[in-house]
Amino acid sequence: MDLQQVARGLWRWALTHPEWEPPEQEDSPADWPAEVGCVAYETRNTLVCPESWLRHLGGYTQEDLRAGLRRLLDLPLEMVLVSHGEPVLRDGHAALERALA
Repeated sequence: MDLQQVARGLWRWALTHPEWEPPEQEDSPADWPAEVGCVAYETRNTLVCPESWLRHLGGYTQEDLRAGLRRLLDLPLEMVLVSHGEPVLRDGHAALERALA
């Protein structure tokens, strides 16, 4: 694993997805790469991580995650980097509000 610190507290790495299987057909639209990118952001009191990690965090629920993310709405968010999908490069505050609605 190649762990990269993108910015202070912001980490990115790529790993082989545990459910990946070789494509049945070459250039299939259902095909996706074996390696997937992951990101996590940590501060002194908070770790924002992919939802799939919740099963490893002993009782921490998706609602707990949402509550933690809601605190970010107090900040002037400009961008949102996601572990899957396109990053939000402008108006990150509104994008997070929509995601948590």
